[in-house]
Amino acid sequence: MPIANSTLKQSAKISIYALVILLAGAIIFYKARVFYLDSSYICFNILRYQQLTIQEHRWGSFITQMVPLIAYKLHFSMKVILIAYTISFNVFYLLVILLLVYRFRQYALAILMGLYYVLFFSDAYFWTNNEVFQGMAWMFLFLGTTIYLGYKKVKTFVIVIPFLALGTLAVFTHFLVIIPIVFLWIYLVMDKTNWPFSKKQTILFSVLLVAVIVTKFIFSYNQSYDGEKLHTATRFSLHDIIFFFATPVVRNFIMQCLINYWVAVLIFVAGIIHLFRNKQFKLAVFTLVAVLGYIEIMAITYGGMGDILLFHIESEWTGLSIIMACPFVFGLLPKLKWPTAAIALTIIFIVRFAYIGASATKFTGRERFMEEVLSKMKNRDITKLILINNDAIQNTFILTWAVPDESLLMSASAHDKPQRTFIIANDTAAARQMMTDNKHMLASFEIVNPASLNPALFYIDTTQPYRVMTYDELFGK
Repeated sequence: MPIANSTLKQSAKISIYALVILLAGAIIFYKARVFYLDSSYICFNILRYQQLTIQEHRWGSFITQMVPLIAYKLHFSMKVILIAYTISFNVFYLLVILLLVYRFRQYALAILMGLYYVLFFSDAYFWTNNEVFQGMAWMFLFLGTTIYLGYKKVKTFVIVIPFLALGTLAVFTHFLVIIPIVFLWIYLVMDKTNWPFSKKQTILFSVLLVAVIVTKFIFSYNQSYDGEKLHTATRFSLHDIIFFFATPVVRNFIMQCLINYWVAVLIFVAGIIHLFRNKQFKLAVFTLVAVLGYIEIMAITYGGMGDILLFHIESEWTGLSIIMACPFVFGLLPKLKWPTAAIALTIIFIVRFAYIGASATKFTGRERFMEEVLSKMKNRDITKLILINNDAIQNTFILTWAVPDESLLMSASAHDKPQRTFIIANDTAAARQMMTDNKHMLASFEIVNPASLNPALFYIDTTQPYRVMTYDELFGK
């Protein structure tokens, strides 16, 4: 029988409330999240080409990309389009957890999903459209649907259809989904408590899941981004395996576990102790090996790199939280009395919300600085600007590659006509090389003819060329 006791049922509702709070945060911080890197880049290109912008065969991202596209078709303003896009991610996650609780009654999966979106999230919360996070939601929907249909005794050939559809969306949306999806699949089969399938069915579905994963490898091997990471992860030496704890990425993670992710560590330790006390040695050892394996993979993939920005590397670690929390959710939590479980989960979520909130400053500061630049451009009648970088600007912007798209969308959402856009160059010589004639504008990775943009959304000045200025020159200091 599935795990469905009163404690888990009530605890699952707490996870729902947690995702509602994360959705509220998405509304409050919509500017800081949408005017940041990929969110602006993807949204700009959706509106520019009036079609989905699926990258690296990450097909599951269609669920959020269709939101700005539909909003555009309905002739909504730029501001409404951007708000709808940035909250669509959290709306998607909330809808999935609602299905897990109220349709599929997979309470343990719902709790695990709620914990996933907080345990290793601080800066990463503001990197809104990362496909890792979307892929994990598809994974939980995949597992919840599959297990639910199994308990409903639906015929195997009927289950295969949603199994392949949702499994493909989960695995293809991001490579990192493969690790937790395989772990959870094996864990649930070994545990048997929440597994409705016979041995033959389990073998069949396992083969199908492996086939989906192999297909993902084939599709991704020659891709520019996923292919590069895959190439790195599959090229390692014995030294890499033995000394993986010495790599900067792992040392940084251990430090974060002490000062940031310590709640996840406590959950992990509590879950492992519970497994040993209940003599579930195979599950305990399997979980420990999976945790070490995940860390090993991260060390191999990122071991040769120096400092990696927290928002980025944090997104890569988030999948590990699922493995670490699994024994706690499926093993220890059902054994607790409801008040104890409620207090524990509430404290966990509150603590993690505090860490997410503490990360907001750097992203809202970035947003405010961009508004100040655009305001100063307006006051000085500048529509296109190349701003010379310095340490203060770099520290504020964190990364600058998407600033042209971010600034253009911010200006458009403020109803500027003509709209303003700026780009950041590392030195004056580089800035001169980037200058275009007055008939063109600079986007993140290319020169764009404004005539190719939708005039209903974008109104670009074609009478002025780019101005090259330092911070002091722009602000009159």
